[in-house]
Amino acid sequence: MNEVFKALSHPARRRMIAMLREGPLASGEIAARFDMAWPTVSTHLAALKAAGLVETDKDGASVRYRL
Repeated sequence: MNEVFKALSHPARRRMIAMLREGPLASGEIAARFDMAWPTVSTHLAALKAAGLVETDKDGASVRYRL
């Protein structure tokens, strides 16, 4: 449970969750909506995945995230 609260403590991660409520998105689509470096976006997505808040599917060369 602590992982969930830690993951949700960052505003960018909460925004990513809100975006994914609309439906699955590729990592590149998520990153395009933020003004931050790709590795930073990847770190945020990894934190959400580690907390069990998002799941991933491989879609060719990209990774799609969904709630």
